[in-house]
Amino acid sequence: MDYSKNLCSDRDRTESYIKGEPRRRCCETKSILKANFSEKWNEIYKKLLELEDTFPYKYEELRESELMNLGIDIGIDPMGNLYIFEANGAPDTSNLRAEAANYRSMYYKYLLEQVNIGKE
Repeated sequence: MDYSKNLCSDRDRTESYIKGEPRRRCCETKSILKANFSEKWNEIYKKLLELEDTFPYKYEELRESELMNLGIDIGIDPMGNLYIFEANGAPDTSNLRAEAANYRSMYYKYLLEQVNIGKE
């Protein structure tokens, strides 16, 4: 399997859960790291990119099968160490479906506006 895309479907976005905050939210990866690890954010980001480039292939090798999707739950301790809690080949994509539906409706609105402009 060619993993040319990030595990989160977009290298600059991630789904996060921070203690004391709502269950999940989709955020800019760098913003989350900068807000929580001001001194080490860039080092941690590089570790995440390295994990992205190596982990999926190793996971497929261990499972002896190719995957179309891969979800990884990663924790980061105060020292900036990464911990993989869970990885699975069928991650929850409900938040992505909602985002896709939103973009689709905005596109349909745009198309309708273009049709109406042509009628004037």
